[in-house]
Parts: sequence; structure tokens; C-alpha cells
Amino acid sequence: MIVTVAICTWNRADSLRKTLASLVAATPPQGRWEVLVVNNNSTDHTHKVLDEFAALLPLRVILELRQGLSHARNAAVAAAAGRFMLWTDDDVLVDVNWLRGYEDAIARWPEASVFGGPIHPVFEGSPPDWLTEGWRLIAEAFAYRDMGETVVALGPGEGLPFGANYAVRTALQRLHRYDPDLGRSGPSGALGEEVSVLEALLKTAEGWWVPESKVLHRIPPARQTRAYVGRYYRMVGKTHAMLEAHEDTPMFLGMRRWAIRNTLVNGSAYFLRRGTRRPVGAWLPVYAQLHFALGSLRPTRRQGDSHEH
Repeated sequence: MIVTVAICTWNRADSLRKTLASLVAATPPQGRWEVLVVNNNSTDHTHKVLDEFAALLPLRVILELRQGLSHARNAAVAAAAGRFMLWTDDDVLVDVNWLRGYEDAIARWPEASVFGGPIHPVFEGSPPDWLTEGWRLIAEAFAYRDMGETVVALGPGEGLPFGANYAVRTALQRLHRYDPDLGRSGPSGALGEEVSVLEALLKTAEGWWVPESKVLHRIPPARQTRAYVGRYYRMVGKTHAMLEAHEDTPMFLGMRRWAIRNTLVNGSAYFLRRGTRRPVGAWLPVYAQLHFALGSLRPTRRQGDSHEH
């Protein structure tokens, strides 16, 4: 059996180098495998990094000129040679047992089509005190995912794996492509391109949690700021607004009424609590909710939409 490790990358050459080095250090699967890197129109020295690993990994590189993570993911789906696709990101370090863990799980559950494993953030440098104390309150901003050390079944809703660490049977993946309206596109875009796919897959497919297949998500200092957290949750709000585009939501001056209300309530709560130097647990969740509401204020048209509510 061949498995495909799929990585999509855009202008993160030095980070990609560390990810590929972790794959070199990992225990290889017993069967054949390939590392398929989709270069999503990078303008940095990504090509040089890929050349460094050409003789160290069973590496195959394709170029996707259409900007956007969903376009890159779909290019990987079309090109994958493996019976399963093992998805990870260009800012993670895979555990030494990552590959073998998925290979063993695929053999253990031959009827299953979806697998997922733990993602733990690693904060590089010296993170601020508020983040060290309170990051679990906003864990989704750092792609944290851990369903425990025992095997459990995956399913829609709370039982989904996250985008930096999951595996899908390739034949089934080809029936569920990624929505170009979702996913990051350059420095902007939206989120959730893998969520809708995994939700659809797990409505009918068998899935299992693989605690042995761990990855570490590297968080650089630039993502250890309140500004980054605000940008992340505004993007979450924008994504929510896109998915809500066809719903009849009450509006006021072209903005969602619930988002206006939540902006005012959470904005007031944040500034009052932050100003009194209360513990991080008192202000960080409302800060996230404030920026989610800000991102959700206005309807966001998806491609193909002919109108807005």
C-alpha cells in the first residue's frame, strides 16, 4: 500500500524545512509512501528548500498557481498516488511515530476512511504571561486538538480531527473536494475548508482517533500577540458569515443585529475587565467573542451567490 503525505505551502520556506526534517527523522511506514508538497505560488526560497530534501524523502512537488489553500488541497487530491492521504501543515513537527501510527490504524480498521491525531501547540521564544496562562481559553486559535490517549470513534460535530493532522481514504477524498471560497488565500481568506469536508465524510464513513500519530504546531512570536488573536477570530467570524449567507438574519444598516449586539456587549466587557487588570480568564474569552462578532457584522458573499440577505 502507498500512502501520500500531503503538505500545502505558501511562502514559509524556513518553516517548511523544519517540517520536512521531522519527516526525515520519523519512522517510515513499512509500505511505500510519498511526500507530496503543493507549492501554492510561493515567491520566497521554497524551491531551494524542496531541493534540499529531494534525496532525503520520497518527495514529489507540484505547483498550484491559483492562490488559496483549497485550490492547493484540491491539487494534492488530484495528484496523490497513495491509497490514503495523510494531511499535515508546513508549520508542524511530526512525531517519530506519526507515519507508523497511521499505517497501523489503517491496517487495524480496514473499513475506516478517516483518521485523526493530536495537535499540540509549541510557543517559540518567550510567550507573554497572558498567553502562557490563558492559551487554552482560545485553544482553537492555535489548532490545539487532543481527544485523549485512548482510541475513540470520530464523528460530525465535536468528533472531528483538525486540519494539521488527519488522514482520508483517497478514493473517498476525491468525491469531496475543498471549497475555494473557504481556506486561507495568501495573507487573508477564510477558514474551515477541511471542516465541511470532514463533516460530510463522517456522516457516512467510519473514522477513528489515533493518539499515537501526534504533531507539534509551532507558534512563532508573531502569532503570540493580542493582535493575532483578534485577526484570527475576525476570520472565524467572516467564515461564519459566509456560511450563513443564505439564512434570513435580521439586519440593521446592512449589518447583522446579533453581531451588533455582541460587539457592543463584548466590547464593553473587554475594556472594563482589561482596564481593571483582572485575571486573563476574565477578559480573554470576551476579547475573542468581540472579534468574532466584528468579523460577522456584514454579510459576505460566496462565489456563485446571486444575492445577500
